[in-house]
Amino acid sequence: MVALGRRLSSVVHQFGIARRLYPRLMESQAGFDVLWLNGAFGVGKSTVAELLRRRLRDAIVVDPESIGHYLRLTVPPDAQTQDFQDMPPWRTITRVVIESIATTYGRPVIVPMTLVAPVYFDEIIGRLRTGGVDVRHVTLRAPRETILERLAGRADTTDWSFHQVDRCIEGLDDERFAPWIDTGGRSPRDVDDVVLRSHARN
Repeated sequence: MVALGRRLSSVVHQFGIARRLYPRLMESQAGFDVLWLNGAFGVGKSTVAELLRRRLRDAIVVDPESIGHYLRLTVPPDAQTQDFQDMPPWRTITRVVIESIATTYGRPVIVPMTLVAPVYFDEIIGRLRTGGVDVRHVTLRAPRETILERLAGRADTTDWSFHQVDRCIEGLDDERFAPWIDTGGRSPRDVDDVVLRSHARN
């Protein structure tokens, strides 16, 4: 009976240790704290993010576009900009939310968000990295015709999105936005595999 009690105590103790270490084990498996999926509107960021969420158990997808929608409802009309990324609160809140979720829950965070302005890249991703968050960044890209076809096939596409395609394609050629993964001619699952191979910890 004493021996059984000792074995049970050992199991409970080990279970407690496993629970405390679990967040770090998950981070180690994913190989990153945050994975930022960049790319032009319509290139397939959200689709790839959802596939990654399914494959990386307990991964969390954070879509900063939701923050933009919130600001549209909150910020006075005379203080708003055509692109919500140009509103300083969007950049600040986006950075704080991503950092808080990544450090609080210890789970891989996936961010599917177009980010073209170099100064905004530095303000968000640069400051996250400076603060000790392991942010991996990759840009998904495809031929212009492919992006336009994908946008045309989406029910929620706006004229504004179409007008941003050329700006995004040109701006994301900057070395700051490397590495790039071509999605043209690849299925979302193929892109998902390339992303994982590129960013999983060996």
